[in-house]
Amino acid sequence: MENEVKFENRFYADRTVLKEYIKHVFCKTTRIMGIILMAVSLCGFGLSLFAGFKVSESLLFIFCFFGGVLIYCYYFFVVREMQKQSGNLHGGVLPPTVIKFGDKIEMTEGKIHMEFEYQQIIKIYKLPNLYALMIGRNQAILAAKDGFVKGTKEEFERFIEEKIRN
Repeated sequence: MENEVKFENRFYADRTVLKEYIKHVFCKTTRIMGIILMAVSLCGFGLSLFAGFKVSESLLFIFCFFGGVLIYCYYFFVVREMQKQSGNLHGGVLPPTVIKFGDKIEMTEGKIHMEFEYQQIIKIYKLPNLYALMIGRNQAILAAKDGFVKGTKEEFERFIEEKIRN
């Protein structure tokens, strides 16, 4: 049976797209842990100075703060690695990603073709420029909000909410 396409989304999974997904979804917990480490180490540093310790005796808090900065910025490294993997996968060429939503979800990126059922979607993230349809803890089907060539983003939101509810 032919998959009747109700929505079609086309976009390029470039650095901007990857960065948005990785920053807001993939590395969200890591970034939060970095912020917490920075806040706790700043408080510890301030309290140690207030208690009369010398700066040299409070270096651990300074190192912890910079560790928090590195943890927070970890997603930059992840973006670079994902770009590298995508480049290797597609021979250095960035092909368009085409996603068709009908009775099932069909995704094509270059020579790669995958199909998904709506029941596989466990969560939807509505990011500033993307929809991230989570099909696993670290796997998502991305759709660009401005990439609909068939249907609109408003209609798509209602459609996908209805599909995953059933």
